[in-house]
Amino acid sequence: MASSDSKQKRFIAGAICPLCNSVDRIYTLTGTEGMSRHCVDCDFNEDLEASQKAVPDIQTIKMPGT
Repeated sequence: MASSDSKQKRFIAGAICPLCNSVDRIYTLTGTEGMSRHCVDCDFNEDLEASQKAVPDIQTIKMPGT
């Protein structure tokens, strides 16, 4: 059985590291603290919840005549 503080590690196919540009070396960690992504080749890591909060909400705009 998994403990309550365990993390799930999942590699992301085709992902490119924004720091070292390695392909297929990015994985996400999901745990009780939230989700983050990391690179196995360099020191890149990012908290995904924090980066998603920085992105403004998308608004739907109705175009005239549609």
